Amino acid sequence: MVTAVRLLKNGRYGLFSDDRFLCSLSGGALLEAGVAKGDALEDEELESLFARAQADKARNKALRLLAGRDHAKAELARKIARTEGAEAAEAAADEMERAGLLDDRAFAERFARELYGRRLYGRRRAVLELCRRGVARTLAEEICAELDGEPVRRAAAFLEKKYPHASADEKDRRRALAALERAGYDWDTAREALGWDTTA
Repeated sequence: MVTAVRLLKNGRYGLFSDDRFLCSLSGGALLEAGVAKGDALEDEELESLFARAQADKARNKALRLLAGRDHAKAELARKIARTEGAEAAEAAADEMERAGLLDDRAFAERFARELYGRRLYGRRRAVLELCRRGVARTLAEEICAELDGEPVRRAAAFLEKKYPHASADEKDRRRALAALERAGYDWDTAREALGWDTTA
């Protein structure tokens, strides 16, 4: 039997049975569940309530994460699953997608523009970073191919920002070449940005 419904510090409502904590629900979920003090719950009803509580927590976590920044669907589900379980996480991510709060293509385009524009990455590294954020590799490669204009100019800007004296010192040039490769530029693009003969 539910012997108490108490407002918790986190703003959720805790359900208790003889001072034993059962679960917590948001106000909206509590109203939807229709559970009140004095209700006697069968095992099946308790299981349903626990599932509702987990789904409610997963949904709220999804909203908090999305309020912080954009996410790809897979990344969002992965983060939610750390505390709420894979099934509830997938369901919450699906709900966010249906609500229009998740769009992997739009996210990938925005993040790729940041990787190319602010971080000055090459295509290979940009694809890697998108995949790390949960974007499917095929979509990441497609978006990066569309946005990967003037890689030599971008590589030169990377050098100007990170290694402004690379052209004057052999040791710095080799360090700069390694940095360009880590940043995702291919060998020929990196050498051309450094002013090396790419036909040799």
